[in-house]
Parts: sequence; C-alpha cells; structure tokens
Amino acid sequence: MQALKLLLLSMVLSSYLVHADVPLFRDGTLKIPAVVSLQGDEVAYYGDVTLELTDGQEFRLREASPRTLATIDAMSVTVVETLPTSVELELSGVFSDPCVHLEPISVSRNGNDFHVVVAEVPPDPAALCIAQVVPFDVTVSLDVTGLAAGNYLVHVNGDVIDFDLD
Repeated sequence: MQALKLLLLSMVLSSYLVHADVPLFRDGTLKIPAVVSLQGDEVAYYGDVTLELTDGQEFRLREASPRTLATIDAMSVTVVETLPTSVELELSGVFSDPCVHLEPISVSRNGNDFHVVVAEVPPDPAALCIAQVVPFDVTVSLDVTGLAAGNYLVHVNGDVIDFDLD
C-alpha cells in the first residue's frame, strides 16, 4: 500500500514537471527536482525539494529552495487557425541578474484557466557577472487539443491575459 501511495504521488508530481528529471524515492526520502505551488493568487516555484517519510507514513518537508519568479514585461497570445488549432504564448522580460537563466517553464490547466510559471535558476555563487540588463523572450505552446470553443485565461506569474477559441 505504501509503495502504491508513493508511486501515485510521484506520478502526480512528475506530471507537473516539464523537464526530464523525475522524482526519486530512496530510503524514506523523496527528492523532487521542481515543484510549483498555486494557492489562490499566490504562485511559488521551488527547486530541489526533499520530503521525508515519517513513521506515520506521511511526508514531511525537509527542504526546498525557493526560486525567484521571472519578471515578465510583456505577454501576448496567438491563436493559429490550423488543424488542429494551436495557441502560442509569447513572453518577454528581463533577468533579475545577468548570471541567471530560466528554470523549465511549468504549464498546467484547470478548466478554462492555464497557469504558466516562469522562474529563474539562481546564479552560481562563484560566477562573476558584468552588471547589465539581460532580456529574454520565450514562446510557450499551450495544449488546447480537445478544448471547447470559449474564453480562456492564462495566468503568468500572477498576471492574466485571455484568448478565445472559436
């Protein structure tokens, strides 16, 4: 029963990850490369999450490294009327530090709401960086396969944009 609970938890958590690293459970410890937390309007991205299995067969958080959410200056949605229809979210912003880069972008959907979380990988403490503004542009595909016509919201790091499917 415990193994089934762990397998299901790992599958649920890994379904939210967009990169190849997968959760690892070994010797009572569950290591998860990245976790996104969506609580109401609050958005958080954590890396290197470690959970410990207690004697009561519940997980307790041992450690998690919060990530800085990327600053998004502009966003737009393009609906491409192809078969099947595709939707592209274009994001532009600036890095908080010239030594950082983006974590894998998290995309999830609940009903008519898409949630996109863009966070930064912390800089290497030993890295030497020249103080400068470093912009980024990224395009994120939103999976609209099988969705009904209607209005959809895209939440990006706390900001919202909408689009219509015909």
